[in-house]
Amino acid sequence: MTNNISLESASYKDPDAIVFKNEGKFFRKIFKSYFDSYSHLMNSGLYEALVQKGLIVQHKEIEKNDDFIIIEPENVFISYPWEWCFSKIKEAALATLEIQKAALEYNMTLKDANYFNIQFVNNRPVLIDTTSFEIYREGEAWCAYRQFCENFLTVLSLMAMKDIRLKGLILSNINGIPLDLTVKLLPFKCRFNPGLMMHIYLHSKMQNKYTDNKKKIEGGKISKEQLKLFIDNLYNTVNSINLPKEKTEWSNYYSKTNYSKESFENKKELIKEFTSNIAHAKVIDFGANTGVFSRLFKDSEVYSLDIDEMAVEYNYKKAVEDSENN
Repeated sequence: MTNNISLESASYKDPDAIVFKNEGKFFRKIFKSYFDSYSHLMNSGLYEALVQKGLIVQHKEIEKNDDFIIIEPENVFISYPWEWCFSKIKEAALATLEIQKAALEYNMTLKDANYFNIQFVNNRPVLIDTTSFEIYREGEAWCAYRQFCENFLTVLSLMAMKDIRLKGLILSNINGIPLDLTVKLLPFKCRFNPGLMMHIYLHSKMQNKYTDNKKKIEGGKISKEQLKLFIDNLYNTVNSINLPKEKTEWSNYYSKTNYSKESFENKKELIKEFTSNIAHAKVIDFGANTGVFSRLFKDSEVYSLDIDEMAVEYNYKKAVEDSENN
């Protein structure tokens, strides 16, 4: 490892580890304060179980001493939640809960549950923050519950129940859309959804009640089995949220375009001819719609971009359905 090291500014919040870059590769430096949790993660079988399920990035240890451990995680392409379509956000949420359920089986729990900890490898959500775990203590509730709800459940419910464009609120609320704001924006009928009532409405009410630091929730002990049932309920709530069957401006573009069938096929042939005449390791398709023409660049790394939420949704679902990894 050279002296050409640059710290990753986004990792400043974690007191137990820091991410840095060296010679174009990312590394995570784990401090002594996290040694017990890291040892439990690696020796309990949890890490291997998550790797086998494809739920966490693999890593290798580069250096280890009495003061710190340096690991090199698998390299992944970084994207951001405001760039994701509805299905990506939902899959990231479900993966987070699946990881939490698995962690409890090995006497660990997630201390963080934000969307920045999840990335996509071959269209599958994976956890990239190895130091997100801590040792579970009997009787404790899930400390990342509020963070999960404000990062995932609020976003999904607003997109599905109110307006898909409300995902844009993430940009001004990078720590998650607040519960009380979500309550104000959701339609009144959502109060009759048992899952949303519990995890958004009642959760928001309790949060407001105990905003004053002088007020404390007394008791509140919850067994591991009760916690598992609670996570299951949250999982079912997220899984039940779906987009309404509606089309946005460009999502059905190719079925209502002024292209004739002949001109549409002719455009495909022109692009195929273009691809055969140039070297293109990477391709960016601006205004890609559902990615019909992006898919003609089969041997390239393709960035398929569009502003229409439903078009991106269909594009992603097509990539998943056809196992497209480029």
